[in-house]
Amino acid sequence: MISNLFYKKYFDYYRIKSNVSERSLQRLLKYTAENIDYYRYLENDTLSISKFPVVNKEIYRKTGLDSFVTKENKNKGIVRRTSGSTGSPTKIYIDKFTLASQLFHRNKFFNLHDLSLGMSEARFWSRGKSIFYGTNNIKNILLNRKLINDLDFFGSESQCYKNLYTLFNVIYFYGYPSLILKAANFFENEKSRPCPKKIITTAEVLTSHDKNHIENVFNCPVIQEYGCSEVDIIAFQCKCNSYHLNPRLYIELEEVSGSGHEIIVTDLDNYYMPIIRYKMGDIVKLNDTQCSCGIPGRTISSICGRTSDRFIVLRDGSEIHVSAISSIINASNKYDSKISKFRIDHINLDLIDIKIEGNFNHENKLYLNKELISKLNHLLNDKITITITFSEIDNSIKHNYFKKLF
Repeated sequence: MISNLFYKKYFDYYRIKSNVSERSLQRLLKYTAENIDYYRYLENDTLSISKFPVVNKEIYRKTGLDSFVTKENKNKGIVRRTSGSTGSPTKIYIDKFTLASQLFHRNKFFNLHDLSLGMSEARFWSRGKSIFYGTNNIKNILLNRKLINDLDFFGSESQCYKNLYTLFNVIYFYGYPSLILKAANFFENEKSRPCPKKIITTAEVLTSHDKNHIENVFNCPVIQEYGCSEVDIIAFQCKCNSYHLNPRLYIELEEVSGSGHEIIVTDLDNYYMPIIRYKMGDIVKLNDTQCSCGIPGRTISSICGRTSDRFIVLRDGSEIHVSAISSIINASNKYDSKISKFRIDHINLDLIDIKIEGNFNHENKLYLNKELISKLNHLLNDKITITITFSEIDNSIKHNYFKKLF
């Protein structure tokens, strides 16, 4: 199978080049202080992780990625783009070794549930041209993926069934729980249903009620993955439902009074663009005892602060995944617009207000207002009024880019 050969290439590359247990935090810190401009002020002979500053997307955006990448690596490597869920998408650079390490550990987590990369997959992902055209479409074919997005749920019942028929020919589902939940709702009353062996959800927190509903409809376990584009998997559920931390990362847990612990991540593999003490704003709750599955180390019981409600609901009953709007806003962030954050406020069935924060002049505002309203009206078929507001956006621990106000 082509997909198995694709993954084997990277697994072999990872095994030959290094063993993750030999990766040293001190080695990474020393390399970073000597080679990365942002950290050159640190003294090599007294390095410790606590001496390194905490960073986040905002710091990457304001400082510029050139300060975090060596001159030799600039404009090279593999580019990972964040989803832009905070309103400020970020580019991260990795090399083949880091990608191989990510895939290697992803496969190990999948193996806990008798899955492996390369098995036929239905990927539930948001709408966006980048996943339909060019190299990404070829990549989906090579990796044995069948793509399902919010467009597949539009139209008549027979049309939706035709769009979703590919689900009958895959081994597992992977992707946004909000989209997988739509599939569960669609097949709930159908006599013939897909029979995946497992379902893996990511990017959004899944409520226990919705998790049970999906499991009952498709008659298989739902496993939850926690991660981000910057470092891939941070933690993954075992069969006992505990989230086990990824051993390729150095993870700090900072207590937040009354809420749990905030996660701070260091990627031990990425020397291409060292990601050290990266704070995403995610709050987690820890288990007090060792997991009964036998895998050592501390585990997470739950991820707090995210929502699975990601759909814009229009008056005629049609829905669209909010990431489709996010993609249009991110694509419009060009020239000198400098959008730093945005929030989509779904005021009522007839109105969406998009708040945008950034460094704008009058021409920027005119351009963005015209560009966004034109594209969004086309996306939503002029079924709802769109307004653009330029203002500062209140931040919380995790900035949520979608608010439904009714």
